Amino acid sequence: MIFMFSRLCEVLYLNKRVQELNKVFVGKLLVLIVLTGRIIEEDVLHIKD
Repeated sequence: MIFMFSRLCEVLYLNKRVQELNKVFVGKLLVLIVLTGRIIEEDVLHIKD
């Protein structure tokens, strides 16, 4: 019983860590998308000129 509980805690802790990593990853991904979007916009504006 105690073993099962410790396993559960371990899994929950790992899940929390994974979620934190996912947040960081998603954040970086959003920044990349925004940056590439701006670069593309600038290119389009330059082409119009």
